[in-house]
Amino acid sequence: MKEYDDQVTGWIWIGVSLFVCILSWSVELGTLSSPGAGFFPFMAAVLLGVLSSIFVIIGAFRKARKTNSENVYERFWLKRPFVVFIVLILYALLLNKIGYLMSTFILFCFLFNVVPSRKRKWWLIIPGSLVTALASYLAFDKLLLVLLPRGIFGF
Repeated sequence: MKEYDDQVTGWIWIGVSLFVCILSWSVELGTLSSPGAGFFPFMAAVLLGVLSSIFVIIGAFRKARKTNSENVYERFWLKRPFVVFIVLILYALLLNKIGYLMSTFILFCFLFNVVPSRKRKWWLIIPGSLVTALASYLAFDKLLLVLLPRGIFGF
């Protein structure tokens, strides 16, 4: 089944894309100059459908990949979504207590380490998490003027 995973995933996303297109079509689409409520979801669904179609086509021509059964991350792949879900709940709970910047930094340190299919070096994870957290903070707090939780540290 592993050799068909890309194709199955692609077809599922094509189905989601068609479903969103149909729902968006039932809402007013509007025009390019005056978009309606369904315009953005419709265009996003079209883009998703195109990208999913490309995914299916590439999956059809790709040969099955050989995997190393000794890889710890291969055995962990089923647990990853559950662990990420739990960490996102913890992130939401800690957001007001320790603040946006600190909790987002911790979240990205975790995500950059656990989510990839291979182990990353800490000297890449920490600066990458810091840059990502700072960039999102600057974008939301300074550019978009969104009020973010300051937490116990005041930032």
